[in-house]
Amino acid sequence: ETLQSRLFVRSMVGDINLMTAVEPMRNTVYRTPYADKLIRTAQDIPDLKLIIVDPASHFRGGDENKAEDMTRFVEVLEYVSKQTGAGVLVIHHANKASMRGTEQDQSAARGSSAFSDGIRWQMNLAAMTKDEAKAHDIPEDQRHLFLSASQTKNNYAPPRPPVFLRRGEGGILVKADLAERAKRKEET
Repeated sequence: ETLQSRLFVRSMVGDINLMTAVEPMRNTVYRTPYADKLIRTAQDIPDLKLIIVDPASHFRGGDENKAEDMTRFVEVLEYVSKQTGAGVLVIHHANKASMRGTEQDQSAARGSSAFSDGIRWQMNLAAMTKDEAKAHDIPEDQRHLFLSASQTKNNYAPPRPPVFLRRGEGGILVKADLAERAKRKEET
């Protein structure tokens, strides 16, 4: 009940949502009027705490591999946060190399490292590796149901260990209590 009264979802599918765009004559990235439109909409929501931008690629113009373009995008996100007083959470895709590796770090974000450099907090979601599944006694045919959530950057708190999540009904992610699973295995 509380969630329904406090959650405002607006689908932007099929709309032009760019908060940054390329100025063709100078080939520079600038803030678009859409950012201010988002701010005006957000300011009409009482006690707003969080704005989620999903996915980043639908709201960002320019070249994601250019540091300057990604820096301008981060600056617009900071501007939105400052003007609304809300935190801004951006969902961004991982690069292909990070999906094959076992070590999750800041470099897993697709595009220029300026994006990870500019943000204050980063969490990576990755499929459970074969070694992780083996360590937690997860059968291979169930491994695809598990993800690790690794906090790879946090400017305001100490590092934390990864958390495992399990895909539940409808794809909803819930915390997987793998320590409890290991304990039950030891008892049998």
